[in-house]
Amino acid sequence: MTTFAMAAAARLNLLIVDDREANLQSLSQLLARDDVAIHTALSGNEALGLMLEHDFALVLLDVQMPGMDGFEVATLMRSHERTRHVPVIFVTAISKDRQHIFSGYDAGAVDYLFKPLDPHVIRAKVAVFLELKRSQQLRERLLDSLSRANSQLEEAAQLKSDYLAAASHELRTPLTAMKEFCSLVHDEIVGPINVEQRRCLETALRNCRRLGGIIEHLVDLDSVESGRLRLARGPVDLAELVRERAAALAERCRGTGPVVEVSLPARRGDAEVLADGELVGSALTQLLDNARKFSPPTGTIRIRVRRLGDNVTVEVADRGPGIAPTHRARVTRKYTQVDRRDGPGEQGLGLGLAIATRLLELQDSRLDLVSTPGLGSIFGFTLPRYGAGAHLRAFCGDAVHQAARRWEPWCLVLVRDRRGLPLPGWLTDAAGQLVEGLDERRGVVPVQGVPTLLALVRSGQAGPAAWVDELAGREPVGGEAAELEWVAVVVDETGAPAEVPPAEVWSCLVPAAAPATEGVWR
Repeated sequence: MTTFAMAAAARLNLLIVDDREANLQSLSQLLARDDVAIHTALSGNEALGLMLEHDFALVLLDVQMPGMDGFEVATLMRSHERTRHVPVIFVTAISKDRQHIFSGYDAGAVDYLFKPLDPHVIRAKVAVFLELKRSQQLRERLLDSLSRANSQLEEAAQLKSDYLAAASHELRTPLTAMKEFCSLVHDEIVGPINVEQRRCLETALRNCRRLGGIIEHLVDLDSVESGRLRLARGPVDLAELVRERAAALAERCRGTGPVVEVSLPARRGDAEVLADGELVGSALTQLLDNARKFSPPTGTIRIRVRRLGDNVTVEVADRGPGIAPTHRARVTRKYTQVDRRDGPGEQGLGLGLAIATRLLELQDSRLDLVSTPGLGSIFGFTLPRYGAGAHLRAFCGDAVHQAARRWEPWCLVLVRDRRGLPLPGWLTDAAGQLVEGLDERRGVVPVQGVPTLLALVRSGQAGPAAWVDELAGREPVGGEAAELEWVAVVVDETGAPAEVPPAEVWSCLVPAAAPATEGVWR
């Protein structure tokens, strides 16, 4: 039976409370339905007892009863966790005075019905609350089903990651030994070899490198898909990064591969972007490896970095066989090989471009492709130029978006030197020691032109003031003096921080009690 069918088939409980037996019987007959179990009570105490035994969709509660009246019953219901959210409709024959009605709503009523009752009205109102209860039950079942399915998926993903980690470790060890021994023989360390033996060893070494690359790709892709990668964006000199990776590629291509050409901006600082340098470097390496694989030995790989307004682009061009228009959408999919595989170069699993695509998507970028069959391909991506304001937003947004419980409230604590001086090293070290989980982040970002320590903490826990107090408690003796101040701002569920207040709103950061010896807080 489906979840929806189970919810529809379940009978709902309705409670009618009245001190007159005749009223209970008439209401029970009026509201009788096959999908509803009607319970009755002649007093408030009896009604409260039934509520502890059954889950009621609705309570029809008479106001005027001897002993405990309807208002008292409703008040007691609201004080108990089990019955706090059960809807109550008061049924009364007494005054329709506004103050009397307000008293009922204050006690927890959701509606009022006045005697004599209109059968059509009471049936309609009861039907609405019963349908609401069914919707709630269905939602709870669906959420429970989704939660179980999600737990199973997380367990399966963890098992896959564990297996992959163990397998990669077991493969790397013998592979490294094979490669080293082949290199010893190839380089004639252990004795001379002939031309045919050298050719065989070169083939063996090439396949060792290929297998090592496949292992690295599998591990990298699993890290991206499992969410274990922690994005940490900051200022990155893209020109310097490209220069380093291009030099490494040129070294690999020396003598046997294509020529590597690099074009960089003339002005220093034109290629400074907001990015995670390690992840961008990994994506760039994948693009360069792809270009090397599909370039003929006499070809040229051209790498160009240029500033376009508020962005910086990187382009990697090869003179390989190119990609047909019908295959371009497939090249970034996992384990996909298109007709370029017939060209020169090493073969793989088709993971390099998939990894590069996902690493760039983590940083709000994308992998672009321009290709002409027979003439080659150009892969590229664009990143925003660095700005302190964007860095602050990225610091918060990246942490919240990757958090396990992103819906929980967050706040951002900012600590800086009042004189605008660089922060002492011990302060950032102390802040790093206060990290209470993978979700919480620490970092230094320029805010209002001043180097500022940022700490993203959950406001639902101890809160920013408690965090600052604990930070102050880490004060070293005889350390570097600093005149520190702090402030906290709210971070919403999208990861956007509130505006940082002006300097006069910031508070001095001092320890709760003066240390026995002179410290650094001023």
